[in-house]
Amino acid sequence: MTRNINSNFTSTHATADGANSPDMVWKVLAAVAKHAVSQHDYSSAERYLQQSLSAASETFGADDIRLAVILLECADLHCLRGDLKQARLLNHRAKRIIEQHLMEESDYKMLGH
Repeated sequence: MTRNINSNFTSTHATADGANSPDMVWKVLAAVAKHAVSQHDYSSAERYLQQSLSAASETFGADDIRLAVILLECADLHCLRGDLKQARLLNHRAKRIIEQHLMEESDYKMLGH
């Protein structure tokens, strides 16, 4: 039953308000993943988070700050599943992206922009 709810949620939201844009696909998939987590359907949640991560990576690049958001969601899911080693790895990857983003922002400000 959860699978039907998730697929209906995805198709409904993917067609509403121009949500087919590349910027929205990763967000919709992440939202479906959160719903799956709330239903304790961790396998589906992981699948949707992986799809969200792929969509964001393809759209924005491997070091985009939006990937850090998804990586942190993935880390939380691994914590729920008891896989703390994988959660730490994902948190570390997200941290690197966030730090890089903050450094770039700081460099930009230092240049007087």
